Amino acid sequence: MTRRAEIITVEVGSTITKALAFADGKVLGRASALTTPADVSVGLGQAGARLEAACGLALADAGRIYATSSAAGGLRMTVHGLTRDLTARAAEEAALGAGANIKLVTAGKLTERDLKKIAAIRPNLVMLAGGVEHGEEAAVLANATAVAGLALDGPAIFAGNAALQEEVRAIFARAGREVEIVENVYPRFDELNVGPVRAVIQRLFAERLVIAPGMEALRKLAGGNVMPVPAACLRAAETLAAKVGDLVVVDVGGATSDVHSVVTGPSAGNLEPQIASRRTVEGDLGVYSSAASTWAAMGRKGRPKPLAPLPDTEEEKALSRELAAACTELALLRHAGRFIPSAFLPDGRVPVRGRDLRGVRLVVGTGGALAALDGGLESLRAAIAKHRREALLPGPDAQLRLDGDYLFAACGAFAGEFPDLAVALMLRSLGGWK
Repeated sequence: MTRRAEIITVEVGSTITKALAFADGKVLGRASALTTPADVSVGLGQAGARLEAACGLALADAGRIYATSSAAGGLRMTVHGLTRDLTARAAEEAALGAGANIKLVTAGKLTERDLKKIAAIRPNLVMLAGGVEHGEEAAVLANATAVAGLALDGPAIFAGNAALQEEVRAIFARAGREVEIVENVYPRFDELNVGPVRAVIQRLFAERLVIAPGMEALRKLAGGNVMPVPAACLRAAETLAAKVGDLVVVDVGGATSDVHSVVTGPSAGNLEPQIASRRTVEGDLGVYSSAASTWAAMGRKGRPKPLAPLPDTEEEKALSRELAAACTELALLRHAGRFIPSAFLPDGRVPVRGRDLRGVRLVVGTGGALAALDGGLESLRAAIAKHRREALLPGPDAQLRLDGDYLFAACGAFAGEFPDLAVALMLRSLGGWK
């Protein structure tokens, strides 16, 4: 009798397409294939065939299929607010947390140069923010008019001053463009409201946005619902944090390196408002397609030796480990906040700015470069120890673990419906938890 998998997850990444089968609370089988950019359904079919060969389970054998994708650069967005440190930052936080690959962030009234950049990027989504509730109006409406006039295929999102919602809706209607109206992402000073707009971005990605040729085959398998890979990883982090407390997940891939953190405790002396869950993405840090820019970020001259998508020789593995260590260090350092030197608050404390990770209990390394190659744990340990005095990084008592079964993103895909199963699988992948 053919076994039936309770859940199969399929991830179409920029480099690798992966399929995992789960039943009875464990991994039954896994397989992968190179992603085929000209038609991602080809790589999907290859991964499915290899899964069946490995464990006798075809994609058709799943009770449920969950799909994620970051192919063709993922969800391309541009984000436009009024002030860089306030509404533009709030909008950026919301978009990143939804799994977007942000190509442009602007602050203030859009210029002709800005509009030319947006047109050249051809984003899947454009997000407009600005104006606290019943605040600034003129610049917000000018930006809406300018974006509505661009010849773009994708919809726009307005998450600004609620007093302008009907006017913004009318501006886009007159231009024959679609706009989604969402709650203000920065309704009051020092208050971030990212949840509603994150949900809308992920819904639009899943329901309507075609990101790569052949993606319809993946949608059909998953019943129309495809989640951005980074959003799945953030959901995995949030689901696990509900069980074990504040944590950081460092995901080093071939094209980008993402850091996801869930921090619920207070940040003493912080000069910036914080949200519970945050993602940052470093588009110049990766071990395959971004290897050259990683090399430059390391301060090296020239270019690294060419690498295969899956390193095979000892020389390739050694170079991949070196690049992965650099990605880990730089991505963590960019994600974390900083002490503000030579400054003191009235109570004598040293002020800080940005993401405060000092109270984090668990740091997880995932992605093929950290989870599948040797040296991932050492890369995490060295990165944190090296910069702890200058950045708001986890303390020496934080536990460092690897996603040994390389399934965090897969668990995030179904964590919304099966959180207990996702947590059990992630804890097992980490080797347990104390």
